[in-house]
Amino acid sequence: MSQNGKTNGGGSPLAPREVRQRLMRLSPRQRMEALLDGPDTPAMVRSLPAEDLYVTIQEIGLADTTELVQLASPAQFRTFVDLGGWQKDKLDPHAVLTWLRAARGDEPEDFLRKLHAVDLEVVETLLKEFTTVYDLEEDPDANPQGMAVETPEGRYLVEIKLEGVEMSAMRALVNDLIAENPFESVRLFEAVRWEIPSELEETAFQFRRARLADLGFPSFEDALALFSRVDVPPRPTP
Repeated sequence: MSQNGKTNGGGSPLAPREVRQRLMRLSPRQRMEALLDGPDTPAMVRSLPAEDLYVTIQEIGLADTTELVQLASPAQFRTFVDLGGWQKDKLDPHAVLTWLRAARGDEPEDFLRKLHAVDLEVVETLLKEFTTVYDLEEDPDANPQGMAVETPEGRYLVEIKLEGVEMSAMRALVNDLIAENPFESVRLFEAVRWEIPSELEETAFQFRRARLADLGFPSFEDALALFSRVDVPPRPTP
């Protein structure tokens, strides 16, 4: 196998399945180096199952694998969020925001494609959790204490309820939504004001559960049921 894992010793190209198998036998950092070392790195990264990429990212650490996240396809990124943005059946907004921070590279269009691959209910949950949306027609004297972004038509004021790098990431996300489609962003901010968090989370969870089932992951309940059926032999009598 060559250094980049794409050819055998004679230089003949390997089948995709064999490439995957050989890559997964490498150490995590060697695997990442092999993925990034080639003439068509994006195609190579996007040809792998999302769960294999996720394992590599988790083994190395998200902070050191942002290039892989940015090269991943929108569908792969959605799987990253499905696997890394939840605690059992509870959405972890801070974890989702961390994945979005990792996905932001030099190409705004690539980031937006990944953002839109994430369920709308997840994005709405982030906005619900990390912002307060003020309707200036209803409350013209609104004076948020934190950093705020005003929508172009002057109807809404979106206060960011975070600090540090998370505040910067959330502000960039709000600005991206406004810049991409001002009309749709206003509709989104209005919806966020009235959405019920538990309903958003439940809808997002059902979408996630179905996708993970398609990948072969059992639900938490199914996993518990599976282990509950395992017969444990009695301990031998001393």
